[in-house]
Amino acid sequence: MIDQTGDFGFVLIAYAEGGNYVCLATQGSDVGKIYFCDHEIPGDEAFFLLAPSLTAFLESLKPFSIANAEPTQK
Repeated sequence: MIDQTGDFGFVLIAYAEGGNYVCLATQGSDVGKIYFCDHEIPGDEAFFLLAPSLTAFLESLKPFSIANAEPTQK
């Protein structure tokens, strides 16, 4: 479990690129919403809304294709 999740009412549901996380909100008006958590940002500033629900998040996923990947900025 990551430090940020407990105090802010989030449950880790997936690992994301670069040591980050995808979390499900479990408290308050955000219950059921899906957030990205940047492990390098402290506190509640680490969370970015991805989807209003688990269903919406799952429906937004697409198979990975290198042709669709954005080039890395230098």
